[in-house]
Amino acid sequence: MTTAGAVFREGLWGPGRRGRALLSIAGFCGHQLAEVMVPIAVGIVIDRAIGPGDPVALAWGIAFLVAVFAVLIGAWQLGDRLGTRVYAQGEHALRQGVLGLALRRRTRRPAGEVLTISSSDAGETAGFFWTIAEQAAAATAVLVACATLLVIAWPLAVAVVIGTVVQALVVNACSRGLRRRGYEAQRQAARLDAVSTDYATGLRVLGALGGAPRATERYVAESAIAAEAAYRAERAAAGLAALSLLVSGLAFTGIAVLGGWLALEGAITVGGFVTAIGLAQTIRGPLQSLGHLPAQIAAKHGSATRIAEFSDEARAAADSGTDAGRRRERS
Repeated sequence: MTTAGAVFREGLWGPGRRGRALLSIAGFCGHQLAEVMVPIAVGIVIDRAIGPGDPVALAWGIAFLVAVFAVLIGAWQLGDRLGTRVYAQGEHALRQGVLGLALRRRTRRPAGEVLTISSSDAGETAGFFWTIAEQAAAATAVLVACATLLVIAWPLAVAVVIGTVVQALVVNACSRGLRRRGYEAQRQAARLDAVSTDYATGLRVLGALGGAPRATERYVAESAIAAEAAYRAERAAAGLAALSLLVSGLAFTGIAVLGGWLALEGAITVGGFVTAIGLAQTIRGPLQSLGHLPAQIAAKHGSATRIAEFSDEARAAADSGTDAGRRRERS
């Protein structure tokens, strides 16, 4: 039995793609690491160069910032270039697998539904690579920021950890409905494609028999059902995104307020305060990405499940055909 996990592995780690995928993920992680280093470097320059009035230290700080920005740009280009290739090859492999089974006539599904599975579902499933790369980069940024804040003031690091965990738990608890609605939306879209393909194939026959008006009514009805399913899925995804944005915003506000209070109390330096605020702003995006993980998995899990179901159905049809051929040979 084919599982959604097996389909994801085929789309991500197929032959010849593992090395490129790992390098791409490393590039995105390096990009996020460089972004986190920017406020850290600014804080150090304030404390060790601007505050004491040391021009040599200021020059070294500016040179370090230039190097950080160079790494930031280069790492992003590396990750994006290799990631695009991994995604395209994964999508192609999944599409080839679906169409290979369909062309060998191992399925009874309409051509329109097979088209949707081999295009939309294959693209969604292969896009899970971007989810992994984004989450790995986000986790890198949050971990480095937490370690830095732990050096500056441990309450700030604790606040970041608590905010991340709360956000993940809240969004994950609300993502189950999205997974179900995403699967239903893809199923209805495939059904609509199947109906439209059948009508396009038999258009002349329908016109000759006078069945075009009835066919039009059915297509309109199926289109309305598919549109409603897609609307429900998008509405659930938008609700999860808004919830994640709200939680990450509250976490950022709490970190900023706590950092300001520690600065007023003299527990951290001016540079440390600038670094803390900069890190809080920098990891706001990664925190949102981590919060979106359940929604992203839910949206792509439905497509992977449909490909798995299609593969199992095709293999079952092939096995039944083989058994029937053996019985004919024996008789």
